[in-house]
Amino acid sequence: MSDSINNLNNNIINNSAINQQGIGTQNINNPVPENLQDAKPGQAPVAEKQLQTQDPVALRSQIENIIVDDLQGKAAELARIATSALKANVDYSEVKANLNVALQDKTITQQDFDKLMQIVNLTVQERNTIADGKLPDIKNLTDFTDFVRMQANTDMVRGESAQIGTEKAENGNENKVFEFKGIVFRADNRSPEDIKRTGGFISQKDLRDPRNKLEAMGLGKNTWATDKSGVSCSDHLENAANYLTKKAGRLYIIDTSKLPQDENAYYMKDIILQNKLRDTDESGGEVNVTGIPTQAIIGWIEVDDSIISAPGEHKNSLIAQGIDSGRVKLEFNTEYGVVKPDSDKDEALYDIDDQYSIN
Repeated sequence: MSDSINNLNNNIINNSAINQQGIGTQNINNPVPENLQDAKPGQAPVAEKQLQTQDPVALRSQIENIIVDDLQGKAAELARIATSALKANVDYSEVKANLNVALQDKTITQQDFDKLMQIVNLTVQERNTIADGKLPDIKNLTDFTDFVRMQANTDMVRGESAQIGTEKAENGNENKVFEFKGIVFRADNRSPEDIKRTGGFISQKDLRDPRNKLEAMGLGKNTWATDKSGVSCSDHLENAANYLTKKAGRLYIIDTSKLPQDENAYYMKDIILQNKLRDTDESGGEVNVTGIPTQAIIGWIEVDDSIISAPGEHKNSLIAQGIDSGRVKLEFNTEYGVVKPDSDKDEALYDIDDQYSIN
């Protein structure tokens, strides 16, 4: 195996810190566009392929097509290593330098190099699209793995808040109510099998009681404190990870845009700040959901005791490293996004021993 391939592999293995300065594109070579490579005088070039897109899944599909259709042997191997390196936060300049070495030692041809740089550019777009806080289209374990790795490295809020109405709190004051649409995180000491058995996450308190419903909005007797009304989640992975205490449990990743119409994801941060209940958000970025069916659960993260016991500020970086080392296991929920017929909640489900609260 050439030194360039070894170097890229070593960069993936040894790189554990986030590239704080990001990846610049100002030094990227601009090869002759593919549609002009075979152009002849007096003949219009074929239409240029559209490579710019903001959908990370479509970007990955384009990358895969180039590798399969246009590269072979060592070039294809380098393409896979280069994309893995970039996703593991190896700096762009290091990846490019190793590809240049491969070109100079004739491991790859100039045409291979141009295709590899095209792949590198697309991978940068894919990585930055997720890092910008945009919501990726997660359809399988590969998408899920890429998202979790990037979230562990950046931990950005991935969703939007919107006012959905007003509600009179127990103290008689009228308050704005805000809902969060996007991806949230929940630590729960129960296994996925246990969660599926109950049909998802259910509030411990019966939310058909108006007082409990107000409490779920943070507008009960103790304003902004949701207690056991609703299912507490967080808009940040690290905040949720701090509540996982048993290896049998998981960090669950949830898409509130997939909730049924009769469920809500109350955003405590905006309810607290917009209604001036407190001067700062003391909820830890809580998103309190009235109920989470299994089809709104994207997947879950299994971590070992070393991550559970680690200080909170180190958990995310350990999760990111663990994905690449195999110490952290991810599972995509095949029921995610599957539309199911509405059904009444079983009253017994409100008695579930909910082992997690972000309050």
